[in-house]
Amino acid sequence: MTTKVLAQLEKTMRSRDKSLWPTCFAAMLLLAYCMEQMEVLAGAHVHAARMGDLEARAAVEKEPEEYCGMVDDGPFAQLSHLFHALYRTGRPDTGGLNPLREDFGSRDDAGFDDVASKMIRNVREKVMNNVDMLKERNKPLDYNAGQEEFAKNSSGRLMAKFLLSFV
Repeated sequence: MTTKVLAQLEKTMRSRDKSLWPTCFAAMLLLAYCMEQMEVLAGAHVHAARMGDLEARAAVEKEPEEYCGMVDDGPFAQLSHLFHALYRTGRPDTGGLNPLREDFGSRDDAGFDDVASKMIRNVREKVMNNVDMLKERNKPLDYNAGQEEFAKNSSGRLMAKFLLSFV
């Protein structure tokens, strides 16, 4: 099921239909959240194993770091790159599309309906007003932190990274 959903998302993004930008953007945020939660679960697994015997502790010591690195550098990086490459978010002069840029203005040539335009305005406002907080969330994980601290620090990290890539 997951493979089908991701394949459909990729197909939708590759269509480069500008009117689908808000849908793909929202899907990317949801995927970033899901990936963060998977990283938290990996951290919880290791935390639980650390409570066991020394042999079990040694066997899983580097697991969260390796797993989180694989998620960050694999699916998250690939989807993020694909999104930016297909919509050319950094190239407004060549027809790129980045509605979160302040210079985007109220261009309506992207074909956004009223609901999508309102969502984009709200997201742009929230991102621009919270750049410092997003930068704070976009820090490397501390794998030696306790389970609750690890979960807290991971929450919003990949979403912040994705949102900051539009600024």
